Amino acid sequence: MQDLRHLRELLRKASEVVGYNGPLTLRLMDYKRNIALAIVNRGEVRLNRRILSKLGDEEILYILVHEVLHIKLGLGAHGRDFEEALNSIYPISVQEELCRRIRAAAASVGINCH
Repeated sequence: MQDLRHLRELLRKASEVVGYNGPLTLRLMDYKRNIALAIVNRGEVRLNRRILSKLGDEEILYILVHEVLHIKLGLGAHGRDFEEALNSIYPISVQEELCRRIRAAAASVGINCH
């Protein structure tokens, strides 16, 4: 599993990529369906610890960028503003490849994500 200090460093990097300067908290959770969640009103990113050992830094950074973007925009859902902002950071083809790898990792540990 990833070292918590290293995960916090990746979270810091994600906040720089997104351009978010507010406070962030990182929590590791055990979820059956979710890979990660953003608790927007708390500035909290929750990662599913069950998948971390199956992911590299590139995939974890993408997940963190995705969740920090939810917090920055104050949006829990994936609307037009969210999609445009994410597309400005990661080209769609890169998102698709990262998501494919993340879903495969999730399936390998029994996480049934959508």
